[in-house]
Amino acid sequence: MLRLDGRIVTMTIAWIGSLVRGWTLEGRIAEWRRTGRVLVDFDFPRISQMETSLRYRSDSKALKIHAKEKIPIDSKLHLQVHAELDTRVGTPSHLSAVLRRFFPDFSASLGVGLRYDKHEKLRYNIRGKKSFPVTTDGQLSFNIKGQCDADKELRERRPKGAAEFTWSILNFQRDQDVRLKFGYEVIEQVPYVQIRENNWTLNADSNGRWNVRFDL
Repeated sequence: MLRLDGRIVTMTIAWIGSLVRGWTLEGRIAEWRRTGRVLVDFDFPRISQMETSLRYRSDSKALKIHAKEKIPIDSKLHLQVHAELDTRVGTPSHLSAVLRRFFPDFSASLGVGLRYDKHEKLRYNIRGKKSFPVTTDGQLSFNIKGQCDADKELRERRPKGAAEFTWSILNFQRDQDVRLKFGYEVIEQVPYVQIRENNWTLNADSNGRWNVRFDL
């Protein structure tokens, strides 16, 4: 435990605490006015988790290290940050940040964010997804999703949209879960498939493009 005095420090710590432990700013200010101090416990719980994966695409011919961090803001909103390192040249290939809002009552989500890569520089992005359960156990669902990228002048836009079936097979074999996706990209008019088995994921489409991912 650490005792901090001073109005500016108190309000700053109160604001940080409101983010990481669910404190309210008003409550911490009221405590400071009542006692002249705020007691702050720095043994914070972990509120986000880094996810790291190795990725290889057929069109890049380079192994990439991908990191994703989800930072909860509340139960239905989180900030998602992505970074990717190209191991062939030793430089980041892209960075992105997306604010995602979930609507559990509608089985839907909406995200807005920014993306920066070494080729196209800064781009804006908006995306949405809606799921429709097909079976009562939720293992089979029909999803529709779409997104649109735009340059920083909002002149060049790249829309995408897809419809897909997702089938999750728990305990396909002992200690092995499998998820299958069969979809159709409506803008490019390309069928695609995804096969996921525990840590391995394979994506492929009818144009011969494919990529593989291993979650560490």
